Amino acid sequence: TGNVTGARRPVNLGLEPEEARAIASFLVSFQPEKGGEEIEFEVPEKWKRYFSTKGDPKRGEKIFNDPEGTANCAKCHLVKGQGGSVGPELSFVGTSRTREFLLESILDPDAVITSGYKTILILTKEGKFITGIKKNEDDSGFDIVDKNGKDRHIPRNRIKKFKTQKTSTMPG
Repeated sequence: TGNVTGARRPVNLGLEPEEARAIASFLVSFQPEKGGEEIEFEVPEKWKRYFSTKGDPKRGEKIFNDPEGTANCAKCHLVKGQGGSVGPELSFVGTSRTREFLLESILDPDAVITSGYKTILILTKEGKFITGIKKNEDDSGFDIVDKNGKDRHIPRNRIKKFKTQKTSTMPG
């Protein structure tokens, strides 16, 4: 859903520190750890408890894929050919992102929104709000994907106004 008021959401999906760390470990488990230089990352005070535990990739995979769980990441994210298509495909995210970056993305999804996954809030002339990930915009209107993964086309002649949101569609 769009954030009309502009207020920041609280961080976290309600995950325990070891659960968030486990998901990050699962996502980086597709490639071996790279030796050499460590990237400096200053851990915000409010996240220190999430860095004080070792991640368990197997547990992270279960949490990521649990449709009844708190996170339910696979509803929106595709990994190894399974999952949804609302959010970015994450099969190779562990090869290009650090554990710290992944943990930040889990705890504060608004911090960095991947290109191509910006949320748009549309107000129709009928007074209805429609929110989704903008996939295309042309003279005819907007093509979006809603939070359930459904493709929708909103004709420009039905739109009163629209705004790209600064919040992620990913719950946080």
